[in-house]
Amino acid sequence: FESAEKLAGYLQSIGIKKRERQMNLLSCFIIFFGLSAQAFDPSGFSKASFVEKDNEFSGQCNTKDKGVGLDVKMHPFYASVKYIGKIQNIHSSRKGLISLLSKSIGQKFDEMYKKEIAVEESGKEIWLPAQDAFLQTFLPVAKKNSMIDVYVRHAGCGLIDKKTEHVYLLITSPKL
Repeated sequence: FESAEKLAGYLQSIGIKKRERQMNLLSCFIIFFGLSAQAFDPSGFSKASFVEKDNEFSGQCNTKDKGVGLDVKMHPFYASVKYIGKIQNIHSSRKGLISLLSKSIGQKFDEMYKKEIAVEESGKEIWLPAQDAFLQTFLPVAKKNSMIDVYVRHAGCGLIDKKTEHVYLLITSPKL
């Protein structure tokens, strides 16, 4: 979505009432300010696994029609995972979803995300886009194969390498 008005129009077209649309747009504004690792408050993050959250959010993923599903509420949670020591530029499909979400709420937070790190949970590799500011403090002290808590927000889902995948934005990992 290119603007808040277009997002509001879309929400109206799928039957979301005006008051709910206003609350969703307000949530987007509040979430933007909650994306900064420097302004991190863990109280709104509940413990869960990525598998649980993938299942919970699967109803939001209709990638067959549009190729992407945005989570405008950007649901927060934290999980205990193994940092496996890999880092790369954000996959183009994940980058596109982050840019679309950023545009839909009228903010430029996508510019804070250039790299992603790989973690593992229950044998599954998960790539987490991370803010540059976070990576500057995380990478010098991170130990390969160490267990860490990651605080993330669900950005949505998209087609990545021809399969539907959820995208989670890494906010912080406060204890290394």
